[in-house]
Amino acid sequence: GVATGSQMFMRNFGSVVGLALVGLIINRSLVGKASSHTVSKILDVHARSSLGSAARESIRQALLGGMHSAFLVALLSAAIGFVALLRFPQQGAQTPVDVQSPSQAPGTRSAPARDAVPAV
Repeated sequence: GVATGSQMFMRNFGSVVGLALVGLIINRSLVGKASSHTVSKILDVHARSSLGSAARESIRQALLGGMHSAFLVALLSAAIGFVALLRFPQQGAQTPVDVQSPSQAPGTRSAPARDAVPAV
């Protein structure tokens, strides 16, 4: 119910923020290296041939640099998340044996199981 909904919301929220951050990093890597028209041409397979090889290589290197930076930021974020996870307090899992039913209040005895073997 609530826990699953919260988990899904945070997962989607993290995806949106992560995607926006990757787009920001890649776009910042292209600033000053090419106009938006030139970048659109380099991303279009058919229009790419109209650009010179020097322009293509310059934009290619800028895109690769931006993607490299974006993956480094993602790696750093994952490492921070992992360290934060290790700092959470650890609680042992409760097994059915650990959990008392309301009818088993302290000081009361439960009836023996039907297939229990009597002590000799």
